[in-house]
Amino acid sequence: MPTSWKNMTLNFWKTMSDSLKPQLLEYALGPALRAFSTTRQGGVSRDNYASFNINAYCGDEADSIQQNKQALCDELGIEPQRLIMPHQTHTACVRIVDEAFFASSAAENAGINSWDALKNKEKGRTTLADELDTVPATLPALMRAQKLQKRAARFGCGPEDAAGAARTLDSAKAAWDAQQTAENAGELLLAAADAMRLAGVDAEEALTFAAKRFTQRLEADET
Repeated sequence: MPTSWKNMTLNFWKTMSDSLKPQLLEYALGPALRAFSTTRQGGVSRDNYASFNINAYCGDEADSIQQNKQALCDELGIEPQRLIMPHQTHTACVRIVDEAFFASSAAENAGINSWDALKNKEKGRTTLADELDTVPATLPALMRAQKLQKRAARFGCGPEDAAGAARTLDSAKAAWDAQQTAENAGELLLAAADAMRLAGVDAEEALTFAAKRFTQRLEADET
């Protein structure tokens, strides 16, 4: 290959690579700290989410979000489990994210290690009722169901594994097939949410993406 064509090819692929690299706004806060804000540039999301989006609760595709998160971790030189995306809370509580924090317990659903355990220790939560009371009633139903099930599991309540969840789901499905009532529908949804939780699937996110695909199919049929 002629040198000029080779250089053009290398430049092309470098441009493509750079376009898929998260573009960050960085702030000089000292040599020991890398502070930044992400922008909308340098990701794989499309349409209204183009191109860099890492928010799982706005309707973007799950695969795109995951690729964007991985690209950010690559840019920062960290493992994905060290990407911390905390839930906003209106309290005076402050946490230092250090090695002890990461090692304190199993990761919470948003990547916050031992967050619930730390809060429980502070506020004296010791019973199942205390745990369940920490789940806001205003959350979307599927999200709230999985959070309740997760807390109940810490006290030995509910299926212990995927096989147990599958049996509970089969039982709920049989009840629904026998009598299609609102109560049986609720039990079926609750059992499905628990089976998804034990499989590592966010039920609220899964339904959000499924609804999006549904509308896309309908819109495609109209064209």
